[in-house]
Amino acid sequence: MSSPRGSATVRRAGPETEEPRQRQWDEHLALVLAVAGVPSEFCRKSWGDFQRLPGKVDALDAALAWAQHKRPTPGLLLYGPPGSGKTHLAVAAFRERLNELARQRGVHSGWDMAGQWHNVSRLLRGTQRRCFGDGTEHEQDVLDELRAAEVLVLDDIGIRGLSDWKSEFLYSVVDDRWAYRGATIVTSNLTPEGLATLIGERITSRLAGLCDIVPVMGDDMRRAWRPQ
Repeated sequence: MSSPRGSATVRRAGPETEEPRQRQWDEHLALVLAVAGVPSEFCRKSWGDFQRLPGKVDALDAALAWAQHKRPTPGLLLYGPPGSGKTHLAVAAFRERLNELARQRGVHSGWDMAGQWHNVSRLLRGTQRRCFGDGTEHEQDVLDELRAAEVLVLDDIGIRGLSDWKSEFLYSVVDDRWAYRGATIVTSNLTPEGLATLIGERITSRLAGLCDIVPVMGDDMRRAWRPQ
């Protein structure tokens, strides 16, 4: 498995070619992450550039352990306040799992289409519009595609005012991942208790059965980078 400094997946011919090849691989992987749906500002994030600030080291260790299959659960739920580093850790774990697929299957095996990253609010709005607005998709087709993802990220779960349809659709997504034991990474600004209040006990219970639940606390990392 790769070390916390980043992903090492390229065969090396010697010291003189190591760094250029690794840079080339990292650029390719950043493109793969972008195609999967990762926000552009996070596509190059890795374990190595995560700030080991107070309150965050345990979360880094837990996310790395999950990504490297040292935890038995198929899912990882990262929760904490905005700016705590949840998305950074989710990207690093997502990257780790995709790197693993590339190592196991080879770079021409289609591994680069195995992951999906979705902001939950946009996923629900987009699916509802396409299924019930312009009729370009069927709900079951979307669920089948999400179920088939070898690694699925549900970013920023915890939407206020879920309609009955959105609540049922989100439950179906999470329930499928739970039933099929699919590798799933979830982030939320809410505690598990807050999630239960906002999105319901059914969905939260399934998430608890699917995921390692990891708090990401400490200072706002965005402010830490802001000039004083």
